[in-house]
Amino acid sequence: MRSRANRSEHSTLIGVRFDDKIPLRLSSRDLLRRPREAIFVVRTHSGQGRTVITPSLWLITAHLIGDFPLQPDWIAKYKTENKIRLSIHVLIHAFLVIPIAWRTLPNATSMAIFISWIALSHGFIDHRRWVEPKEGWGETWVWLNDQIFHLAALSLAYPIASLGT
Repeated sequence: MRSRANRSEHSTLIGVRFDDKIPLRLSSRDLLRRPREAIFVVRTHSGQGRTVITPSLWLITAHLIGDFPLQPDWIAKYKTENKIRLSIHVLIHAFLVIPIAWRTLPNATSMAIFISWIALSHGFIDHRRWVEPKEGWGETWVWLNDQIFHLAALSLAYPIASLGT
């Protein structure tokens, strides 16, 4: 039988900490106390039966919402050619991450850096096609590369925002 202490620490995950070495092992309890230190740790269960959703999951969710339900065809098809459509798309992404920044960052400077990074990196990635369709893959290859670039940019958002602390 497991002791009470073992049950509360049952899921240990790998995370990233900005002011220390990486990787850092974070327990469920650590994620509840220091959520900004975990990047790309999707979720864990705390000892109290609560599910902890880390900021990285919120960022990925905001990205998916901005890229799919909130991106109509008239933006998706022409954003590489039309700066106004691209700007609308980038502003949607910036507005989607405001609540995440407000909840997870310590000051206005960090929030401004964070939101600016999300908006500028998203606009930079989406302003053109970075790869040509691969034979046999078609548009799937372009989409997959686009999403990899976006995930890389999202993974840098908190380390870059920490420059404002």
